[in-house]
Amino acid sequence: MAKWGQGDPRWIVEERADATNVNNWHWTEKDASEWSKTLLKELFRGLKIEDGDAKCQTTDVSKVEGEASVNNRKAKTIVFYEWTVTIDWKGTLNDDDVPIRGTIEIPNLSEEIAVEDLEVIVKVKTDSDDGWKLKEMIRKSGAEIIRKTAGCYIEKLKTEFSQGLQLPRHQSSEAAKAGKMSSAGSVISDAFKSGASVRSKQGSSPGSVGYIIATKKIVLNTDFKTTANELYLTLTSRERLEAFTQGPVEIEATKGGRFSLLGGNVTGEFRELIRDTRIVQTWRYSNWPDGHYSTVRIELQQTEDNTKLKLTQSGVPESEAERTRQGWNRYYFQSMKRTFGYGAQLM
Repeated sequence: MAKWGQGDPRWIVEERADATNVNNWHWTEKDASEWSKTLLKELFRGLKIEDGDAKCQTTDVSKVEGEASVNNRKAKTIVFYEWTVTIDWKGTLNDDDVPIRGTIEIPNLSEEIAVEDLEVIVKVKTDSDDGWKLKEMIRKSGAEIIRKTAGCYIEKLKTEFSQGLQLPRHQSSEAAKAGKMSSAGSVISDAFKSGASVRSKQGSSPGSVGYIIATKKIVLNTDFKTTANELYLTLTSRERLEAFTQGPVEIEATKGGRFSLLGGNVTGEFRELIRDTRIVQTWRYSNWPDGHYSTVRIELQQTEDNTKLKLTQSGVPESEAERTRQGWNRYYFQSMKRTFGYGAQLM
């Protein structure tokens, strides 16, 4: 690890007590699920919706299902949330003493849907003309109030809950950037074995790029409700990669061909491609030491109703192993299932 003011600024140890997450470069995550449930219930209770003689008020939040998290990556805050919310309401028409009751449902409150496009479903429990009129009033006048309240939750998630996720930066950070050392060049070694330590050709001086790196192996298994052919294409086609990574992709899916994903943060080279069966590639994340690549081996096995995927990645820097594991699950596997419906049963 380089000393302060020396070496690549992404790996500099700042002069502070924890000496962690230098320049907020590494991937950190906070689970916001329980905090979000409490806040959503507080925000959606007691909302008033009125139009003339029709009056309504939300009374409770009977259902909040889903999850939320806030992430820091490369000094940028990224929020993830996906909720299904059911809100109870009661209302009156013409000051009637007997209240009419119903529900307001938000089937998909997530970062993938803009607040102004949020679906709001209004239901009434009383089958009558007054019940129908109240339902229509809430649908026309209340949907905007519900969307604004959802927007308030999103804003608080990004600001209040995210406080403290990014650590204070040393006042000399910018000076360190200016003194960034030149790259030692790409060194792709066939010595990346499970649990091995890797040494760059430039030696092991703490002030240089070429010091010893402790590595780990990651093994992941998951099922996709699609064919091996479709899954293979999803992992090697530029159009499909851009769809589920939601960013520009450069790829040449041939042996020796290179690829660049996630805004250039993930790069590598294909070493073996067996259609519908196997993909082997060198793979690195941009915050890894210069020239350090891992080896990713993806095996596909089609069964009667799904395709089993086994991913083995060796040569992952030990300090990045858990973040890399989470990255595969969240930004690859979950995103693929969500984008293409690979989590549903085959028809």
